[in-house]
Parts: sequence; structure tokens; C-alpha cells
Amino acid sequence: MQYLNSKDNEVVYNDLLTLFKESRKQRNDLFGTYVSIAKGDTLRLDVIADKVNELVAEYKRYLGNLEVLSNEVATEKKRLDDEQFIKTLSNLSEEKRREALDILQASK
Repeated sequence: MQYLNSKDNEVVYNDLLTLFKESRKQRNDLFGTYVSIAKGDTLRLDVIADKVNELVAEYKRYLGNLEVLSNEVATEKKRLDDEQFIKTLSNLSEEKRREALDILQASK
């Protein structure tokens, strides 16, 4: 089983028991939060499966929210950039404004 840690380094485990015997810090680095621990040589796979499903749903919600936020930030940034561009153009002489608009049109 291959995972990526927070430094984008590949970490390989041969089995689940070995993975869950790692320190909580190392597991959190791989999964972002507490999932489960090994007690001796046993794993409660039903508990792990439930927690993993819960986390997948949670992270999908986070991802959806971040995508919406990303779009909103990009839209707002474009609006502010456009306002600044218009303000800059309005401060130029008519000749300089035409030159700037010609350059802008030529770059498209």
C-alpha cells in the first residue's frame, strides 16, 4: 500500500496492521486526522471502514466548499483588477488610453 505524506514522499506499508501500529502523528500526516489504532495484533476493520467513509464524505464536502470559494475569489479578484484597470485608464490622456486599448486588443 502506497501513500503520500505531507512532504509528497511515498510511504509504503505491507499490511494494515503495520500501518496502524505507526504513531498517531505519522497516521495523521497521511490521513489528516485520527482514523484508528491497532490493539495488539487486531484491527477493528468495521470501525475503520465506518471512520474512513465518514472522512471521505467530510473531505468531499470540504473540497466542494473550497471549489466554490476558489471560484468566488477568482471572480472577485477579476472584478477588482478590472476596476483598477478602468481607474488607470481614466487617468490617462485620450491618446495614451487609445494606445493602451490597442495593445490590449492586439494581445487577445
